[in-house]
Amino acid sequence: MIAVGLMVIFVGALIFFKPAPESLKAPSLSYWQNTRAVTGSLLAGVFVLVVYFFTSDSIGLVVDELWYQRLASSNQSDNLVIASYQLITSSFIHSNFLHVSSNVLGLAVLSIYERRVGLNRYLAVLSVGIIVSSPSAFFYPEPLTVCGISGGVFALGAAFCTDHENLSIKEWLLAILLFAVITAVLMFDSYLNGPEADALTGEVDHIGHALGALGGIIYCRLFRLKEPQLNRLIPK
Repeated sequence: MIAVGLMVIFVGALIFFKPAPESLKAPSLSYWQNTRAVTGSLLAGVFVLVVYFFTSDSIGLVVDELWYQRLASSNQSDNLVIASYQLITSSFIHSNFLHVSSNVLGLAVLSIYERRVGLNRYLAVLSVGIIVSSPSAFFYPEPLTVCGISGGVFALGAAFCTDHENLSIKEWLLAILLFAVITAVLMFDSYLNGPEADALTGEVDHIGHALGALGGIIYCRLFRLKEPQLNRLIPK
């Protein structure tokens, strides 16, 4: 199965590729320490791949259309109960192998953010991105369905750039402006090439990405990062 193979590559990369120590005198991380440093990334990536494994076809190239219609978020649902749970499930189902692999790659790359801030803050930012990006389908006028954890991935990416204790208000506002401009350009390009944002047809939900990034930036501003006290100790 393709999903299983991708899972093996993902887990192996996070466990066995260890960052070099900051000092030549410092010992390198053990594999156990390295695994603990990226626990959140491992949990998120493995969970997404397990869901994809059970909802995709026998080869693992495309998600089963029945599962997609049940779990992806739609702006045409008249049933409030179904629409409500789809806001949650849509972030964990993916339309095809390219879609899930790109998001898992994003989680793997942004494990460097978890190494810097720790498990709790990493999961908090990821959760905020997922939550605030989940209603993105309702911002489009045309009928469509959307899915994927990319809103959370964009929140992690935005947090990696802006989650610093000494970031000024000017730098914070510039970060928001930068993400807004990038989103506007991408949305304009999508408008020129076709209005659909349905992940099953290969289009991209730029509004969901923008909401996720904005959520990550605002969270990091409201709940400022505290640098580890050990970094501030003055040696005797």
